[in-house]
Amino acid sequence: MTTDPFAQGDLFDPTRIAWIWDADNLDTLIREIHRHPFITFDVEGTGLDEHATEGGPTNGGVAARVTLLQLTLAKSLDDLDPVTWLVPLSHKGASLFPQWVAILRRCAQALLDSGADLTGHNGRFDCRWIFAATGVDLTPHLSWDTMVVEHLLDENTTTKLKIRASRRFGVDRWD
Repeated sequence: MTTDPFAQGDLFDPTRIAWIWDADNLDTLIREIHRHPFITFDVEGTGLDEHATEGGPTNGGVAARVTLLQLTLAKSLDDLDPVTWLVPLSHKGASLFPQWVAILRRCAQALLDSGADLTGHNGRFDCRWIFAATGVDLTPHLSWDTMVVEHLLDENTTTKLKIRASRRFGVDRWD
């Protein structure tokens, strides 16, 4: 019997996704962060410049905002049943938009206080965005960066996640 979880096919289970639609659900996420020592994180932002201003010369004139925080919480390194939490922060129509910075700060502080090992793809870039918005520095807890690892494995090809993931796991590109 193989121990490779990907040999069994796609293990994605949509019931393992939890959405934070309002601030009331945030307490549950904060408690879960403190219960899980291994956390993979990703942020989606409005561009490449975490200091961009509205109408400014970068990010197409759009102010720097973190639009989505994604956290996958695992109890161990071989946890095959983690939950991924999605927090839509600064989408202008979202209920969290008026308080997105405070919510991101609370999540970032929980990540820092938990002492969890953090994994990201281009994690230092995401840490920069979190720091610029909140003042919370997560870089000391960044223990694994999949983009850096992919570059070490093959420095002559792109490190873009959607391209590398489809090659690594033998699945169709999703773009």
